[in-house]
Amino acid sequence: MKTLAQDFHRKSHQLKKIALLFLISLLSSNAFSEEPKITPGAEIKLNFANQIANNPAHMAWGNSNWKRLTAYGADLFWEIKYDPQIAYLIRVGYMQKGFVQPSETLFKVHNGSKIEAPVSASTSNKNVFHYAHFDLAAKHTFIDAKFSPYISAGFRLNCLLTENLGSEELFNLNGNQYYNYKYYKRLAVGTVAGGGFQIDKHITIGIETDLDFSKSVNTTNLSVRNWVNSIVLGFNFD
Repeated sequence: MKTLAQDFHRKSHQLKKIALLFLISLLSSNAFSEEPKITPGAEIKLNFANQIANNPAHMAWGNSNWKRLTAYGADLFWEIKYDPQIAYLIRVGYMQKGFVQPSETLFKVHNGSKIEAPVSASTSNKNVFHYAHFDLAAKHTFIDAKFSPYISAGFRLNCLLTENLGSEELFNLNGNQYYNYKYYKRLAVGTVAGGGFQIDKHITIGIETDLDFSKSVNTTNLSVRNWVNSIVLGFNFD
């Protein structure tokens, strides 16, 4: 039976392949046969963020069961459209990612070969990671109408600006299973995909998933990736 960690790795790999194939298929079409129309816009996002953590040395243990963090984000984008159905997106923006460490979390402290009594968290802590990001994506609109459904997929480069770790004191317990959060990387690469409706070509309502395929922590005992699902409200400045 596949573990949760193996299943997450498989889904990450599949999403990366889907995004790449989607971009290639549109780039290889006749999209560049006409002069593009470039439309700027902005988006605001309600994020439901989590981090997927596991121990690479013990994949069968599965993933850590963090609670979802409700957070926010905002983008500026430029939609480069060659015909009513095909467009390419360049986005720059800000995203809050992270997770909530539940009050019942057990921190298993290792002292050499000895395993001491686990420390139980007495409170629930928010852990917020503030990111700037840059996207390259493709967008396909199915019909050119008052309510136009669309899908999009592409790649995202994330740069960590700062972090607010409510669990920092617990993570700093020497020898606990999350101690390697101190090696958290500033850059991460991932896939971004979504879909929704564009109303009167000016307002967009959609959903989006943002899944890292690079690891923000990648040590012998800890692997961490971000996964964010968002509700998106967008405005075209046309």
